[in-house]
This record gives sequence, C-alpha cells and structure tokens, in this order.
Amino acid sequence: DLVSFNSVIHAWANSKEPNRAERAQELLTYMVEERGLEPNTLTFSAVLDAWSKQANPEQAQILLDRMLNLYKKRQAESGADAGMIDIKPNAICFGAVMNAWAKKGTPESSDKVQALLQQLEQLYKDTQDQDFKPTLINFNLAARSFSQLGDVEAVEEIHKQME
Repeated sequence: DLVSFNSVIHAWANSKEPNRAERAQELLTYMVEERGLEPNTLTFSAVLDAWSKQANPEQAQILLDRMLNLYKKRQAESGADAGMIDIKPNAICFGAVMNAWAKKGTPESSDKVQALLQQLEQLYKDTQDQDFKPTLINFNLAARSFSQLGDVEAVEEIHKQME
C-alpha cells in the first residue's frame, strides 16, 4: 500500500547508498506503473530529497515539474480546493530541488534556484495557500547559492525579498 511504499522510499532517500535516488525513483515508478497506486506529496517529497542528497538537480527538477503538472491537472479535473489535493508540491518540495541546484555552485544553477523561489512566491501569491508560502529555508538556499559565487548584490536582493 501507499504507506509501505512511502516508508521504503523514505528509507532509500535517507540511506548512504550511492544509488539511493535511482532506487527511490524506481520504487515510485513501480508503485505507479505496476501496482496502480497514486503517489502523494510525501512520496514525491522523499524522492526529491533523495535526488537532492545525491546532488542531481536535473532529475529533481524533472520530478518537481512532473509533480506540478499532476497537481494542476488534478485541480483542473476536480475543481477542488488546492488544499484538498493530495499531490501538492509545497515549500519543502521546492526546497529539496533548490538545495540540489545550490550544491552545483554555478551561476546557471544559482539562477535556477532564484527561478524556483520566484515560482514558489508566485504560487503563494496566486493561491494564498500556506503550503506554497516560501520559508526561511527557501530564502536561505537562494542566498547561499549566490553567496557561493560572491554575488553580494543578489544576496542582498534576496534579503530584501524576505522582509
């Protein structure tokens, strides 16, 4: 069942195995394609965490985009309040992907971190849903990514956004 899969995926995400993210992703694929189970926010969050810990922002970004598309599709199909959808990318999910990009330490990756922060802020602005409200961690990840590059102006700009 979903709870069992989430537990195993979470265990892989927290393991020290070098292929932990691939294993977590494989389990997600298996549970959907072979078992017909619907993942939820916890499922995606654990796999995103695994990709982040493995410092693979490209795969984390693909998964977050998939999650966003599923969320928007379910919202459109059901007309449900965003809070009632069980597969909602939240600030924690965004943070995992931001962390993965921040670990790269390149100007391009810092731009990706900033774009994710802006996307999260826009989701919050559009919905006023607290799950989309950027946290201090989200802002700190963005600041850290630019700090690594010595881009003081960008860090100051992020600090202003926090206020």
